[in-house]
This record gives sequence, structure tokens and C-alpha cells, in this order.
Amino acid sequence: MFVFENKNRKMIGAGAILSSFFSLIIIGMTIYHHLRIEELIMRVQNGQKVN
Repeated sequence: MFVFENKNRKMIGAGAILSSFFSLIIIGMTIYHHLRIEELIMRVQNGQKVN
């Protein structure tokens, strides 16, 4: 029973780490995507060609 509880705690800890890691990736991608869009808008307003 004790070993099972210990494993369960480890799994919960790993799950928490994974979920926070994924949320960080999602936030980072969102910010990066937003910056790219703003950069594209600036280029279009400046009349440059967008690749």
C-alpha cells in the first residue's frame, strides 16, 4: 500500500510538472505568434514585401 501511494505521488508530481511545462510552451508559442503577426503588420504598413 505504501509503495503504491509513493508511486501515485510521483505520478501526480510528474503530471504537474508536465502540465506546467506544456502551459509554458503554449504561452510561449502564443506570444511568439503574436509578435510575428505584429511584425508582419508593420512590414505591410511600411510597404515591404512579406515573404
